[in-house]
Amino acid sequence: MAPTPSVMKTTYPRRDFAGITQVGLTALGLAQAHPAELDPRLPAGLLTGLGADLAAMGVVVPGAAQAHASARLATEERDAAVVRTIACVGAMRQAVRDADAPAEVQHAYGVGKTLDKRRLTVLRGVVGLIFDRLGAHPEDIAAFGFVQADIDALTARKADVEVASTAQQQKRAGAPSTTKERNRTANRILAAVKRIRGAGVLAFATDPVVRDEFAALRLGPRTKSAKAKTPAQPATPTNTASPQPATPPEPVPATPPAPPAP
Repeated sequence: MAPTPSVMKTTYPRRDFAGITQVGLTALGLAQAHPAELDPRLPAGLLTGLGADLAAMGVVVPGAAQAHASARLATEERDAAVVRTIACVGAMRQAVRDADAPAEVQHAYGVGKTLDKRRLTVLRGVVGLIFDRLGAHPEDIAAFGFVQADIDALTARKADVEVASTAQQQKRAGAPSTTKERNRTANRILAAVKRIRGAGVLAFATDPVVRDEFAALRLGPRTKSAKAKTPAQPATPTNTASPQPATPPEPVPATPPAPPAP
């Protein structure tokens, strides 16, 4: 019995999605070309479901890619908002240090706590400390050179982080469901192709031409055909020895002087 949609596995299929669509279309075409032989051998509704899944592949595959891209973009936007907030907090803490505030006051502003975009909880805690300190000691505003624009900027940065963080969580939560639906659809197609292949090979067991058409429906990864390798040509030997200087011509013996006349 073929797996029902509710129990179909959601693991990543063994073939690429373009290959799955192609083999699914081929199998559907073969089954529709031989209805008398295959219809009695296939589960009711299998071909209809296969056709619907093939049509859906044009939606679920791009949808999963879009969901993951949206999640990545949301994460980038959240990180950018966090970095801006860290810069704002860092500037305020620097002003507190440069004003030579007592250690306990610096600690009240979170000085010494390392801020990182991957540690959002720490950043939220430090921002909370700053607002708590300013609320309890408004005199710090003048003491450390703060103006209302600085406080407003930190308030806005805090809100940006929360909005971006919520959006990121929503995008990330939706991405797995689209991925599972894509994988479930692809695996249903492969399961249907497998049933069609088995039914076709059985129905045409004594007809090698048609049987081989069904048997050729591949469900595994596409194998790369080995390329014919051109035999390597032997390299022309190259004389790598240092060039020898040309052999100088042998000296011609000097003609001996004529003996003096007697």
